[in-house]
Amino acid sequence: MEIRSYILGAPFVFGTCYVILYRGILYPSRGKGKKMEILGARLKILRNEAGKTQQGMADFLGCQVRHYQLIEAGGSNLPIPKLMKVADYFGVSVDYLLGRTENREINR
Repeated sequence: MEIRSYILGAPFVFGTCYVILYRGILYPSRGKGKKMEILGARLKILRNEAGKTQQGMADFLGCQVRHYQLIEAGGSNLPIPKLMKVADYFGVSVDYLLGRTENREINR
């Protein structure tokens, strides 16, 4: 299955489940799907590699620790600006965080 999202009324393929972009936030439209699980798993790996706590990441993102825990568990997602902030902090691409590539490097 592929992800379809609508930005400015035009559909585009995003991955393996359906997603809707609304006010800068990606929302799964058919269950949480594997994309949010991939995001959470990669955030946890990167956080552990950097020696950060969940509380530290929640403070960095300006959210409650419980919300960050939900993100890592695949039960919630990040607004695009915060997703970009996390990618910049860890020096990885947003595509890597979302599971679209295995390459951590940023292509500029």
